Amino acid sequence: SMPDLITANANDLPNFASSGKNAPSIGSKAPLYTDFAKSYVEKNLNAWAKKGEFETNDDYRKRVNETTLSQEYDRLSRKAQDEYLTAYGKKLRVTDFSLEPYDAENEVYMIKSSYGPIYLNIPRENSEAETFKANWKGVHFKNPSYYIKDNEVLISGITFVTPYGKEYSYNKTEGVTHYVPPIDIAGINIYTPDGSRTTAAPQTPTAFKPSDVDENIPYNNKPSKSTFAVIIANESYANVPRVEAALNDGETFSKYCNLTLGIPKENIRVYKDATLGKMLRAIADIRNVVKSVDGNADVIFYYAGHGMPDESTKDAFLLPVDGDAMVSESCISLGKLYSDLGDMGANSVMVFLDACFSGGNRSGGMLTAARGVAIKPKQTSPKGNMFTLSAASGQETAMPYKEKNHGLFTYYLLKKLQESKGNVTLKELSDYVIDNVRRQATIVNKKPQTPQVSTSGNMAVEWTKRKIRN
Repeated sequence: SMPDLITANANDLPNFASSGKNAPSIGSKAPLYTDFAKSYVEKNLNAWAKKGEFETNDDYRKRVNETTLSQEYDRLSRKAQDEYLTAYGKKLRVTDFSLEPYDAENEVYMIKSSYGPIYLNIPRENSEAETFKANWKGVHFKNPSYYIKDNEVLISGITFVTPYGKEYSYNKTEGVTHYVPPIDIAGINIYTPDGSRTTAAPQTPTAFKPSDVDENIPYNNKPSKSTFAVIIANESYANVPRVEAALNDGETFSKYCNLTLGIPKENIRVYKDATLGKMLRAIADIRNVVKSVDGNADVIFYYAGHGMPDESTKDAFLLPVDGDAMVSESCISLGKLYSDLGDMGANSVMVFLDACFSGGNRSGGMLTAARGVAIKPKQTSPKGNMFTLSAASGQETAMPYKEKNHGLFTYYLLKKLQESKGNVTLKELSDYVIDNVRRQATIVNKKPQTPQVSTSGNMAVEWTKRKIRN
């Protein structure tokens, strides 16, 4: 189901320049995805479910149970697709394009390939479409990305570059979903002290169903090359409950950054299930990027995951997936994060936090059994030219919107970007999110949730008229 692997544009060479009859073809070595995923998930799930040498029975039951087994199954299923595409997809050399006749009514070129059709919106005005066709043989490509559907590897995104430097991007969102391989979880070896078998999860978890904001993402063909985005989505935690749908929050927000806000893919850094080390590297990386362009940059920082307060100081922290909610040293201080982002010297920094800092979590419980009540954290002030919009106030909890498979805050953040096509001021965006989250929280989750805005520097005035998309 995977086409032969062929040569690609290396070093921006024209199409077909490094391909030919003698190009290596190793497509036969690529296993069927279903077989690969089944083997990958079964092997890793059995390893995960194995009782550790120094693990007590009580600790094991907390780590391996019906809920956590299903969660680990779903995480490994997502990772299997990533591993498969890393092992085989990146070797795919997409040089067998065929440019079809122009669709003047819709101003679209269809490009045939072995990995599915590609549709490029190229306007007729100023003979732009004609110029593209005339230069087709010299068109290069970059940043191809792939997904798997019905055991086929298909293109989800690619950018074509003309000889005169004009870029045209294709990004597919509809139908690009998390593929769950059919695996019998009952066959996983679960340890029980008495030696009995345990069936600890549904046989086949339900695949993720996209919501309305995951599809029909508006496309903006005006690139915002001086904007950079850092997206951290933490869902599967080692020591505390998972954050429902956080990975989907981060993935969909990254698509809006690219498609709707016009941020080039190479300007978007996405960190999934980030450890403390990875989060620190993310902050250091964006600091170096801003420095390299002498501060001529706008930065968007998005986080979906757990937040927590220090019980003694009431300071707020972001929780890495390997962090301990009772040990603030294993977490990222929100105050330090604001200082690091604010001191970079960027033109502006826009921060969106789908997290709360009261000690609560999306599932409705608390992060630790010892913490039975919510804590009101200290107010953390932004630094530099910064705008922040966070999901909840005071002792409130950032809750999910289960029907939409998103955090409630993120869903309405995405919904406004979808409705406005990104042409919205930070004030308009904030007002929409605050009004809808506050109203819907009491209906959907029966708990209050009120997002809050905080600003500093020039953004204290500019945010009312500053648009999120430059």
